[in-house]
Amino acid sequence: MNTRAEYSGLWERADIWEPAKAEICAAEGLDPSGFARETRSGGTHIVWLNAPLAVIKLHCPFFPDAPVEQAVLRFMANRLSVETPRLVCSGSVERWPYTVTTFVSGTPMRDVWPGLDHASRVRIARQLGAVIREWHDASVGHEIVATNGWREFLAQRVTTSVKLQQGSGMSARLISQIPAYLADQDPSIAEPHPPVLIHTDFKPDHILMSKAEGRWDVSGLIDVGDSMIGHREYDFIKATSSLSPSNRPVLRAFFQGYGESGVTLSREGSERMLGWALLHFDTPVWAYVRDGIGTSTATTLSQLSAEVWPLK
Repeated sequence: MNTRAEYSGLWERADIWEPAKAEICAAEGLDPSGFARETRSGGTHIVWLNAPLAVIKLHCPFFPDAPVEQAVLRFMANRLSVETPRLVCSGSVERWPYTVTTFVSGTPMRDVWPGLDHASRVRIARQLGAVIREWHDASVGHEIVATNGWREFLAQRVTTSVKLQQGSGMSARLISQIPAYLADQDPSIAEPHPPVLIHTDFKPDHILMSKAEGRWDVSGLIDVGDSMIGHREYDFIKATSSLSPSNRPVLRAFFQGYGESGVTLSREGSERMLGWALLHFDTPVWAYVRDGIGTSTATTLSQLSAEVWPLK
């Protein structure tokens, strides 16, 4: 297997990966019959679940995130009010790293959110903001993963943002404004004080919820392989996309739950959020437009920010 394209073509083939599962289970004293392949959510790596006991993840070498994932799992164990996977063991099979973790019970937020009433959404948004604040604050002063890549990461995102937006539905007029808009962003985003561990991918698949006495609550955070040291506000984009894009009370509840940050409940806060969205690594801004308001006739990025992130 020599290319990502070849790997992608084989990703869903259960028979290809069964020998690797058997070898991992033999090495770690696990029963392979209890682990079933997980493909419903897609994914980068090969994952087997044995609910409610354990998860095996075979990391594709084309995406070398195993050291980061394992370091973050070790650090975050028992540090939050919600559950995160705990690292059980790790190793490699023919130079493919693997990670075995505990299984985190819960229902992905994407499956719960559509059935919630407005009051529940506001409550859970505030709760999610508080949980993400816990995640960030737990890491302050700790060197969990490499700390020297944030400025370079941002510089790369500035150069690739325009390309990511092209073909997404955003007008050429708006796309032409992106370089100047990013140039006007607060320079402090490149030098966060303090730098924190950011998850980078708090999407609805990675936020788990549990129901007790008729009430849903945030109960777990998973899939930490894209974590890095950077600016806490970068995590706000995917986290708020898990909620109701363009819903002012829900968005404001999230930021009230999170507490003090550079994103204020103001027009300036809306513009700052759009700046972070333009710097995100995998989701064009127009995806948030489609999810939140369907479409937009905004002629400036400032106008667009107020429509998608109405914080004032």
